[in-house]
Amino acid sequence: MQEPLSNYPLSEEQQKQFKRNQLFEFYKFPDKKQWENGERYIMPYSTNTLITMSNKKHSPYKVLYKFPEIVTKLTFLSQYGITHHSIEWCSYHNLHNRHMHSTDVALLGGKVGENNNLSLKNIIYLVLLGLFHDIATPIGGDITMKKYPDLKEETNFLTYIQHYPKIGDYLLTTFWITLEELNKGIQNNGIYGRVLDIVDRIAYTIRDVDDLIVSDYPIPKSIAENVDYQQLTTLLDKNPYFGDIVNDIVIRKEQIYFKNPEHLLTFLTIRALMHNFIYLRPELWSQEYIIGLCMDYLIQQGKINKQQLLLGTTGKNNEETLQLEELLMESYDNNLIPYNILTPANELFHTQQFATAEERETFKAQFLQEHSNYQNLIFYVDIPAFKSGSHYLVEKEGKICPLKEAYAGNEDLTNLEALSQRTKTFLFLYPNEQALAKQEEYADFYHFLQKESKKSVPTS
Repeated sequence: MQEPLSNYPLSEEQQKQFKRNQLFEFYKFPDKKQWENGERYIMPYSTNTLITMSNKKHSPYKVLYKFPEIVTKLTFLSQYGITHHSIEWCSYHNLHNRHMHSTDVALLGGKVGENNNLSLKNIIYLVLLGLFHDIATPIGGDITMKKYPDLKEETNFLTYIQHYPKIGDYLLTTFWITLEELNKGIQNNGIYGRVLDIVDRIAYTIRDVDDLIVSDYPIPKSIAENVDYQQLTTLLDKNPYFGDIVNDIVIRKEQIYFKNPEHLLTFLTIRALMHNFIYLRPELWSQEYIIGLCMDYLIQQGKINKQQLLLGTTGKNNEETLQLEELLMESYDNNLIPYNILTPANELFHTQQFATAEERETFKAQFLQEHSNYQNLIFYVDIPAFKSGSHYLVEKEGKICPLKEAYAGNEDLTNLEALSQRTKTFLFLYPNEQALAKQEEYADFYHFLQKESKKSVPTS
């Protein structure tokens, strides 16, 4: 049975209004040349060209234009959190924002619904989940949510949306879908919430790979010779349409599986390489941690509060958009914080990397014997391993089973699992000489750092 979405069934008249060709259409690229006034949306690394049909009266995409505050909030949110990457080794410049990402997720979710012949209302539900799933993301994105787990977008949708009551009224009267039902899916509950979780991962992987590979910046030799980068480009050469993995998703009752195990393994390997090369890179996590400290300091100084971070605006009336980069740069220019986010994190901090927590503790003991003045200025950052995705179900020889069972003993699967564990790293951060020289000039900030250092507890 399909998961019920509401106690309000669509009337016959509404069913007529919600004809699929009035909402959105999907065409195979490049066969279709006529776009019928819809927005043509081409996903990289995919043969799918998707059309929003946002000009149609009852298109769920129309919500973006009816409530521009949604577009404004998501547009000012870089998918990564900030757009300036101050990492010397990396040519990756995050070019897409959460508006583009949310549209990607909505289109891919709708595509899954179309492929699986879901009811029109459930397709609309998947599209709306995609459009709204990141709306409660605080400014700074993942950087902020790492520092403040209570601001995670999945758990703050209803809190955020209550500031815009007209949106809930519109969704109920137009699509007979409640905010509570959206909230359920956004928290990845139910069959369609699980679909959202999958297409979300597919969407950001496709765009991030595109941002990395299709770059206006020259690829430094250090990157070109990086093993992960070489493996990634080799996989992309062999699988130029890896984004078509969305076409393999099958929904059967309460079960979701992929009908081509090889396609899934390829996609998961590409995603794992991105985790190693970008997402869980130690240099990036060091920078994020320092930005988090600066943000926390500004909150304690009363320059900003958590509600402003959540809403992405500067005042009670939601009148002015707030951006983390501008806030940090302004604070740096006004000598409130000593860290310029446009420069590498090592401008202020040294970072030591270790394979185990024990190795880090051994280093710490030796370090403090030689540098006792750092006792209250050291910080611990633990980078986790990540789920490889081998638990996803696949169809192989007529049997539905986890990928890790279908490909047990396979060399490529072993490589995938190794990639998922390789990111686990234990960092040891401490100010460099240049930073220590600023203690007198930024006395309040360094007093704050000393208090935060006492809270930074190593993994046992």
